[in-house]
Amino acid sequence: GNVYNGRLSALYANCALFVLPSSVEGLPIVLIEAMKHKAPALASDIPENMEILDGDHHSRQLGLSFNNKDFDSLLRMIRFGLSHPQRLKRLAENACDYVNKEYNWQPIVKKTEQVYLQALDLL
Repeated sequence: GNVYNGRLSALYANCALFVLPSSVEGLPIVLIEAMKHKAPALASDIPENMEILDGDHHSRQLGLSFNNKDFDSLLRMIRFGLSHPQRLKRLAENACDYVNKEYNWQPIVKKTEQVYLQALDLL
């Protein structure tokens, strides 16, 4: 079932590896939420997930990926991730920093407001 608020935060914060095996996404908000909570992330390599995982253009790795719809690739990456906890910790810290910078609601709301004001010719 659904989990919200503190229970959801606790699940993200205490997971060894967050796995998103999705083959169809828009903006993968669940991936962004996990990364914000410093959950190490493993996601399918669909473009929508990779846009988030490659968000800062490879200057820092933000998470792990596996070949979409490839069970062996998924299993291999889960095993790899869980056998490298220090690497996962670094990835999670990088991801959290990136998400806090790029997906922060306050600047997003201000930018959206600017667009509306410009469209209404109020600026």
